[in-house]
Amino acid sequence: VDALLYMIGRLRKPEKDQEPVTIEELMKFVKGPDFPTHGVIFDYEEIKKTYATGRGRIIMRAKTSIEEFSNGKNAIIVTALADRDLAIKDLIQSAFGHCFSA
Repeated sequence: VDALLYMIGRLRKPEKDQEPVTIEELMKFVKGPDFPTHGVIFDYEEIKKTYATGRGRIIMRAKTSIEEFSNGKNAIIVTALADRDLAIKDLIQSAFGHCFSA
């Protein structure tokens, strides 16, 4: 909404004073796509190219951390998945549903 209001504000200037809105200006308002699994976007330059051309690919990664348990063992904790990992999420939930929260 903020990006749209910004663009409308630019259009209210007299036509001779209007300049095109740049991708960089719009990215101040629209940082990137909003993915439902909250994965981490790997390459923000690719987002800029995608916005400019309407084509591209956005690489996402899962969010993880390593936790050490009191018995000295470590575990990789996944807190967010990339969108393409939804099938993996379903598999994990069905196999380990008793200890997995989405």
